[in-house]
Amino acid sequence: MEQAERDIRQAIQLRLYVVAALLALFPLAIALQVVRLATFGGAPLRAQGRAQASLIETIPAIRGSILDAAERVLAVDAGRYALGVDPGIEGFDEAAPDFYKRLAKLTGTPASTFRRRVKQRASPRYAELVRNLTETQKEQVEAWDTPGVVLEARFERRYTYRTAAAHLLGYVDIDGRGVSGLESRYDAQLRGTPGLEAMLVLRRG
Repeated sequence: MEQAERDIRQAIQLRLYVVAALLALFPLAIALQVVRLATFGGAPLRAQGRAQASLIETIPAIRGSILDAAERVLAVDAGRYALGVDPGIEGFDEAAPDFYKRLAKLTGTPASTFRRRVKQRASPRYAELVRNLTETQKEQVEAWDTPGVVLEARFERRYTYRTAAAHLLGYVDIDGRGVSGLESRYDAQLRGTPGLEAMLVLRRG
């Protein structure tokens, strides 16, 4: 009986020694992994870090429309799009010549103008090429799937009857805030709330 108890105690002690040895080796394994990554994996990881970045982009709110009693639109936000490019995105240089030609045909602006704007850009990572693309034009550009293209939504206020009833409707300032008339009185209700979009941006766009 005593022999059996000693065998059990020895077995338990042996297991404890094995567990202790494994726990002692764990920090060493982590240290070796860190050394391995720093020595052999550092360059690929740094390249991957340069190749992608997270970006939080604000999605502008569309200002509400103003209707009359018969539900005819009196004031509405019309969407327009600014088109820019990030020349540093991988693949843009190769796609640029064909992209400039297509954009020239779409907008009626010479391709040389776009090349000049990219060459003379103030920012190393962005050059604005077009300011007022329509929804249809924007969809065509998206279909080209050109690396580095950036499309930014912008809205302008349009009044169906132009200056008619302008004293009642009022108008908005350059930032889309109501400054007189119904636009000002119901500005909080009409303005809306901008949204946020989280994106993972790769080197190729």
